[in-house]
Amino acid sequence: MFLRAIVLFCGLSMDSCIEIMEKGATLKKVSWRQNILYPLTFALVNMFFLGFGYFLAYLLSSVIVIKTLAIFAVVILICEGVYFLKKGFSRKIFIERLDKNFNYQICLKKAALTSIDNFLCGISLSLIGVDFNAIILAGAILSFLIYALGIRVGYIYGARWQKGLDIIEGICLIAYAIIKLVGCGLW
Repeated sequence: MFLRAIVLFCGLSMDSCIEIMEKGATLKKVSWRQNILYPLTFALVNMFFLGFGYFLAYLLSSVIVIKTLAIFAVVILICEGVYFLKKGFSRKIFIERLDKNFNYQICLKKAALTSIDNFLCGISLSLIGVDFNAIILAGAILSFLIYALGIRVGYIYGARWQKGLDIIEGICLIAYAIIKLVGCGLW
């Protein structure tokens, strides 16, 4: 179960990782404080959206038939995976320019905009019946580590891996959905 959560969160973290990698590539200097606080901001916002989606689906699950919810959850994950695959294959080259205006307020907005997939995933995980504590713990730790690595990689090497990361995200989400589909006996 924990291994599945790792696969899922590695996939879910890729779009935010791309965003923070692009920011790292456009900053003149990234201090250690920024290297901790920017990824922490992204991780906390992502976990908030994931938890909110989980809670919302938990409330709805008492009203709707469980097997229908599980199928709906898998469909959400597959749609998200296809979206990120399409996004990855159609991604244009990112032009790195110095961004003097990036701050924590902008970081918070970007984190919220890249967390919509976490909201949908939270709904899916709740409907499938994944343990809330496990996903929040795994998600928070993995997201923070991936984002911290992303900002450093972006700062040092630039933001040239966005296309591949989007494709990896799509594959991870679709693979997780198929595993759940087969594992829950929905197939």
